[in-house]
Amino acid sequence: MRSKVALALLLCVLLGAGLAAAESPAKAQGLDFEWIQGEQYFPQDEPWTYHYSFRYPLLTGDGLPQEAINDYFGNALNEMTMLVIPMFAADPIMVGAGGNEISQSYEITCNNDAFFSVLLTQVQTVDGEARTTLQSAVFAASGEYTGQSLTLRGLVQVGPSSQALGEAVLQDIWEDIQTQMRNGSSGWKSDLSSDILTAEFYPEVHFYADAMANAVFFLQPGQFRQDDRAVTYTYTPQRLEELLAQRD
Repeated sequence: MRSKVALALLLCVLLGAGLAAAESPAKAQGLDFEWIQGEQYFPQDEPWTYHYSFRYPLLTGDGLPQEAINDYFGNALNEMTMLVIPMFAADPIMVGAGGNEISQSYEITCNNDAFFSVLLTQVQTVDGEARTTLQSAVFAASGEYTGQSLTLRGLVQVGPSSQALGEAVLQDIWEDIQTQMRNGSSGWKSDLSSDILTAEFYPEVHFYADAMANAVFFLQPGQFRQDDRAVTYTYTPQRLEELLAQRD
């Protein structure tokens, strides 16, 4: 029932959009899905101040993972179109000169019998200045936590806690960045420090699963480098166990 409610919510939003289309269904390794895409203007009458475009996966078929995961995407789309962007469109500071754009596009990074993982790329352009941010989610496709969003430890199944894993990853990535900077690697901001990295990078949150169910950690574009390149670090469960052992 929940999957039908989520689908109904999604369709309601799509019916109000200026353009909406469902691409051909995709045959997945694990869960079957199709892509839903569309766009909407705020306010709907001219002159608009915000243009929102989106691309979301919609899981097909009946079952607990489909219900729960479709709820996640339906709620996310509903929040953007009924709360976040209308709030922006009503705020003179956020409106600025108008002609603002927000695009959200999901990529499926892992889809097998155990996990369904996505990475969201959002590009927000306000007053001609674009900012890219990343957001991720990893869901259990089977097992005790089917349909639920997983923690870092829930994905890799090693270590005493996600916090311990995050601390180990944070230290290892900072050491790698320091090595790059000492070797003259360009691109990192000159004032980048351990404190800045710790304040802006959260390994327990900023991760997704790759096709092999490894944990991939991402640094937000533009926060730590002079360019907007997204930097990722991939860790196998075995490598994470090694990092934890080094800290004991």
